[in-house]
Order: sequence, then structure tokens, then C-alpha cells
Amino acid sequence: MDGSEAAFRAIYDAHERRIYHFALYLTKSPAIAEEVVQEAFIRLWERRSMLAADSQLGAFLKKIVQNLVLDLYRKAARDRSLLSHIREQREALERQGSEPLLQKELQRAYREALEQLPPQQRAVFLLSREEQLSYQQIADHLGLSRNTVRNHMSEAIRSVRQYIHHHTGLACLLLAFILQEKN
Repeated sequence: MDGSEAAFRAIYDAHERRIYHFALYLTKSPAIAEEVVQEAFIRLWERRSMLAADSQLGAFLKKIVQNLVLDLYRKAARDRSLLSHIREQREALERQGSEPLLQKELQRAYREALEQLPPQQRAVFLLSREEQLSYQQIADHLGLSRNTVRNHMSEAIRSVRQYIHHHTGLACLLLAFILQEKN
């Protein structure tokens, strides 16, 4: 690949449909498959200088798609695990009649997690989660590239998830302990 946009366009046109159908087969979701294909071609473009002229681009793109889909499934499993943990903590406190305290504690942890984010990540996160804007709308609004928005969002989600996971577990256990002592 000579690194020119024209060459990249030719490669995209030659492989996009086949790679999309492969991603669709793996994900069973047209929207997710489109995102995966876009990311695969972004990664191909970023690695264009490392590819030999005789590279099997179709196979290389399929491998990128496989890795991206695996990453998505791993992330989904982590998200399910975190939600399960939060649900278990909430149910334990509900059994003790502590729903309002739990909600307050989770909201506090969420606000603190957001305060820990760098300003631009926080802005991207809030526009996505609270204003329900798409990545492209956020990019246009903030004057960033869509890829930068995606990267900020990925980092923000990871940071918020880690903060809440580390802080709510302890806070919920302390709250449960305090409430048990009152009884």
C-alpha cells in the first residue's frame, strides 16, 4: 500500500462489502458491524507503512475484524460483570431497606467519577450519555474528529467504570455494615 488516499479508497472499495458481511456474521448487528468495519479500516490506514506491497489485505482486515469483535465481547462481559456486581450490591441493600441511601451513594460515586475525568473527556462523556448525541454530533459540536471522540469516550467509560467499581463496592459494604449495626 503506497500510503495515498487514492490507493486506500481503492482498497476500501475492493474489501468493504466482504469485510462488512464478515463482521455482520460475527456480531449479528448491522450497526455494530458498520462500526467494526470503520475501525478496521482506520487501523489499516494507521498501519499502512508497516504493510508489504504483496500483503494479503483481505486476510489482514479479517484478522483485525476478529480482534475488534473479540474486544467488543470482552468489554460486554466486563460491563455485564460490573452491572451484576452493582445489582447484587443494590439488592443486598434493598433487603435491608436502604434503597434511598444506595441511590444517593451511587449518584455521589458517579459525580466523583466524572469529576476525575479530564475536561474534554468529561465533556464528550456528558454529551454522549446525558445529551444523547452521536459521536459525529459531538465531534461537530466540539470541533474534534470522530475518532478522537471515540477515543475520549472509550477512556472516559473505562475510567468511570473503574472508579465506580472500586468506590461503590467499599461504600456499599460500609453502608450495609452501618445499617446492620443499627438493627
